[in-house]
Amino acid sequence: MKAVSLSNQKGGVGKTTMVTNLGTSFAKRGKRVLLIDLDPQHTMSNIMGMSEMENGLPELLLKKCGIEDCIYKWDPPTDYLRNKYAGLPLYILPTSESLNLLDYDFYGVSKKEGLLIIRSLLERIGEMGEYDIALLDLEPGLSIFTRNGLAASDYVLVPIHPDSVTVDATALMLSWVHYMEEKAGRKLDVLGLLVNEFNTRSRVHNDAKDYLLKQKHIKVYRPFIKSSTLFYNSQSSKMPAVIYEPWHQGSRDLEKLALEVLKDVT
Repeated sequence: MKAVSLSNQKGGVGKTTMVTNLGTSFAKRGKRVLLIDLDPQHTMSNIMGMSEMENGLPELLLKKCGIEDCIYKWDPPTDYLRNKYAGLPLYILPTSESLNLLDYDFYGVSKKEGLLIIRSLLERIGEMGEYDIALLDLEPGLSIFTRNGLAASDYVLVPIHPDSVTVDATALMLSWVHYMEEKAGRKLDVLGLLVNEFNTRSRVHNDAKDYLLKQKHIKVYRPFIKSSTLFYNSQSSKMPAVIYEPWHQGSRDLEKLALEVLKDVT
């Protein structure tokens, strides 16, 4: 099982949108996908309609439930979609606000051990042989859970908005990835940048696009995902955009983007 974290120090860059839609697109291509919510805001769990589950990541970390009792097959919100996607191999390990309460508990072990808690969990899940790819939704900043997620990952994807503030924050994020490589004692392969909410009419966005495509330091995936109400509408309907309106240009672009990422992950 390959573990891929989506992370940026800056919030509001479409990280959860990318996690849910890339993961669903992978599953539509036959990959067995596990989405893991490591953000105490539990936005991903909420978007996927899994925020009210009895068990989740906090209970699993506290050993109140087994792995099989905390991972759920995604259940589409309508009968029509349940029938259409009955065989979709998409699974969720949700979280809740109670994950915040565990933050300090993580410091009850050594710094080295504290960074390996999620890695140990993913190794146990990987040994089950039931998933091909795990996508980790990390919270903004560098909390103990974000550091844990990075330390547990084989690859890192960095969602960004095409503006100077986000580009600067991304540079800082990449420096932290290298720092985490040293602390975790493993190589973290930064696959590239995922550009989200691109506005073709914005001079700032087009200037950022020119800069990103000219620089040679890090891969920039194409296509750029354009701003659209599609994502707000799909999230309020408790499903990814690629399920909500698969024929929409935004969904088609996400499917293309997923295919490009999949080439680098598998």
